[in-house]
Amino acid sequence: MRYSTKAGTATAGVDYTDVSGELTFFPGQSFASIKVPILDDDEVEGKETFTVLLEAPDKGQLMLGETKACTVTIEDNDTPGDFRFEREYVAVKESAGRVTCTVVRVGGSAGTVGCSYATREKSAKAGSDFVHSEGVLTFGPGVTRKEVTIEVIDDAEFEKDETFQLVLTEATGGAAFTADTDGGSARAICTIKILNDEERKTLLNLMVSELDLDVDSIKLAGSSYWEQIRTCLDFEGGSCVSALLYVLSLPFKVRVRVRVRVRVRVRVRVRV
Repeated sequence: MRYSTKAGTATAGVDYTDVSGELTFFPGQSFASIKVPILDDDEVEGKETFTVLLEAPDKGQLMLGETKACTVTIEDNDTPGDFRFEREYVAVKESAGRVTCTVVRVGGSAGTVGCSYATREKSAKAGSDFVHSEGVLTFGPGVTRKEVTIEVIDDAEFEKDETFQLVLTEATGGAAFTADTDGGSARAICTIKILNDEERKTLLNLMVSELDLDVDSIKLAGSSYWEQIRTCLDFEGGSCVSALLYVLSLPFKVRVRVRVRVRVRVRVRVRV
């Protein structure tokens, strides 16, 4: 019997090789094979089909059954891939000045694809804790990694750890986002935690500890001086002469009190 191929959505010479010929069955033979070469290209395509047809010979008693055609589906292995973050959670010290997040392309690298990215505030605020960043990432054929660098603002203040996010959206070129990541198939999210430096925290705690000792000393000294002033100003009673001498000495006592208060007041400024 004769056989041949017929193009469908697949194109002969581009997606497969057009073949034709005759199948010969020898005595006792019940099956035979037809080989059709499939052509591999680098283009991103959907599924395509072509048909292999059988035709009965003009002579002889051979007849064909109901199945005279076979539809072949070519599945494209040149997929654009999906986007995700290499790490969905990143920590960075505030004094580092910047943080880098890596976007990876998995499951394929055919064709040119891209996606948009933008930072999003959480407890960390744009302009005070980090610099807002947005743009577009473009992956050429075979490219599987891209990096986004965000500036972190070091305000030299002691504060608790804070977070913000980097969000990927609007995938193009047939790419999508992996469904098993934070954000689902519609987006990809990386959460970034800004850490206060342990060195700065340790130094500050040490200085605060030392200042507490100084403050205690100042408080004790102040208390001692106040006790002395109060004792000095107290009138224990007595004769009229004693009362007259007490009144005449008050200006000198008040002057002493003012001088003591000036000496006790201490202002401490610490720079970290």
